[in-house]
Amino acid sequence: MNEILIIESLNKTYEQRKVVDNVDLKIKKGEFICIIGASGCGKTTLLNLIGGFIPKDSGRIILNDREVVKPLKECVMVFQEFDQLFPWKTLKKNVEFPLESQKPKISTSERSRIALKYIQMMKLQGFENYYPLQLSGGMKQRTAIARALVTVPEIL
Repeated sequence: MNEILIIESLNKTYEQRKVVDNVDLKIKKGEFICIIGASGCGKTTLLNLIGGFIPKDSGRIILNDREVVKPLKECVMVFQEFDQLFPWKTLKKNVEFPLESQKPKISTSERSRIALKYIQMMKLQGFENYYPLQLSGGMKQRTAIARALVTVPEIL
């Protein structure tokens, strides 16, 4: 099984403080990896580097044989904040949103079917027509995860 993600000699510094220091990592398709460490040790910075959200100082990040220099649709990030949903869209419409720009175009009924599959997976059925303001923090987080999963990303 080939690696889906390869990180070689990755470094990132903020204000003369090395936050990511010479990281090497290989992840195979289907592997589940946890990054554990104390607050401020660079976990989120590493994830932001992998996602292409911030530039690295040196090293390489390869996702599916392509160097990561910007965000890629194969890699989706669900942020810690609860305010990542569109407040004017219902739970279901938030989950459907990434499918609206898919190529080739997905029909409205197919977008609905796919969204409902992930809504059920996240145990949110019955709340499809609720707005984020009406949801608990955990429900908002699960909605954000469902929205990320509908695109079937290589890395979440």
